[in-house]
Amino acid sequence: MRRSIFLVFVLVAFAAAGLSETTYRLPPKEITQVIDTAPTPEVVVSPARDAMLLVEYEGYPPIAFVSQPMLRLAGLRIAPQTSSRQRLRRFTGLWIRRLDGSPARRITLPEGAKVAPSPATSRTAWSSGRRTPQPARRTSSLPSG
Repeated sequence: MRRSIFLVFVLVAFAAAGLSETTYRLPPKEITQVIDTAPTPEVVVSPARDAMLLVEYEGYPPIAFVSQPMLRLAGLRIAPQTSSRQRLRRFTGLWIRRLDGSPARRITLPEGAKVAPSPATSRTAWSSGRRTPQPARRTSSLPSG
């Protein structure tokens, strides 16, 4: 019995020593490329069903963004910097594609913009997401007919 306890102790000690000597290793380049590939854009169809909005977003937000302080209140995560809900998905680009076969048109966003497509209307709004006073929010109409 003592011998088996001693053997387990020795094995655990060697395992712990072996773990402390390992360094962080990156996966092979092929796996990193698959993980870093941009995700498929979200699609929001216009109420008239004649156009769609393609919303591009970050697949994995940076650690600096994810580690920002947040407040937990009744199951919600509140970002104190913006006094709003913490959003971990950040949109990076917008495309409007008419369903008549014409080519897609890219909408350039202001630096650091946050996009909020509204499924109930034909408009999409974006804001800077900063606490400092900003000009009125800009909106863009989805093309109709």
